[in-house]
Amino acid sequence: MNCSSQFIQVTFKEGERFAQENEMKFFETSAKTGQNINDVFYSIAQCALKNYSNMQTLLKYGEAPFIRPKLFVCGRERSGKTTLIRTLKRSFLEGVFTPERISFNEPDKTRGIENQSCNIRNGEEFNIWDFAGDVEYYITHEMFLAFNEAAFVVVCDLSKPEKERNKIVWYWLKFIKTRFDPSIFESNEDIKPFIVICGSKRDVVLSDGSGVVSKEQRGKWRCLWGENLILEANQKFSKYLNIHQQFFVVDCRSSNSQVIESFRNVLNEWRNQTLQQAPKVPALCEKVISFLNETRIESNQTRISYSQLCSTIETKLELDDFLEKHFKHLLRLQYFFEYS
Repeated sequence: MNCSSQFIQVTFKEGERFAQENEMKFFETSAKTGQNINDVFYSIAQCALKNYSNMQTLLKYGEAPFIRPKLFVCGRERSGKTTLIRTLKRSFLEGVFTPERISFNEPDKTRGIENQSCNIRNGEEFNIWDFAGDVEYYITHEMFLAFNEAAFVVVCDLSKPEKERNKIVWYWLKFIKTRFDPSIFESNEDIKPFIVICGSKRDVVLSDGSGVVSKEQRGKWRCLWGENLILEANQKFSKYLNIHQQFFVVDCRSSNSQVIESFRNVLNEWRNQTLQQAPKVPALCEKVISFLNETRIESNQTRISYSQLCSTIETKLELDDFLEKHFKHLLRLQYFFEYS
């Protein structure tokens, strides 16, 4: 705090009151003079130790197996990410009798981030995060990114020029790599972020005769650009990222194609391997998640405020004194987000 009172927009009392109402801490700081900077980081460290203690206490009270690995789908707008997610979920019969015919030009693109828990065909449940591809939303992505028990699908539009395709794929690989601490991976090879790269709009590229994609044999497609990109990416990032060796050339609307089925198998195989090593989570997490799903169905609501969530859970789950004391830590400290 190093400015005169005439420039202050929020008084100390106003900031402190807002922080107390939302169960947060409030500091007035100055990057110029260093005022209270050390206190802020010391407070964060204290909270981290307390959070860890709360987590261990909740686990002792009751634990449950981790069952919902996260799948982040990344890429530019209009590249087919949302259509690919719908296709991965569809059953064989849905693919036969209700083929997807969604135009990529329709204005139904993702805004911000869309999250859903669902099953990929022939597999179990995933928690899927569909990141909007518009540049103005990029700043929000890091807020929700996580690498514990998480995989990433990077989608690039093969109908775009090679320079643009390179730009988007390398952006996401570098973004994911810089988001995580490499010292963690050096001690545990298995927790590197798992990444699958795919090229979309195969049908468009085949019709324009650009030669980007070639058909090798029945049901199998090749894209030399994509194969070379994966080789180069593994050479650069093998220390930090676990990039799948195959470049998938997909038509995001063809749910019963051999390529899409192979893509599903890769994701489900990764999921099964991940769950074998995944840590236990507080049983309260699963209770809260089940409750939220029931609430969405009953009330037809997709969003609920934090205060509504707390009061409704306390009422419906009939928490005893112990859980009532600790479950807010679970929500506020984002254990709920990390494991849901």
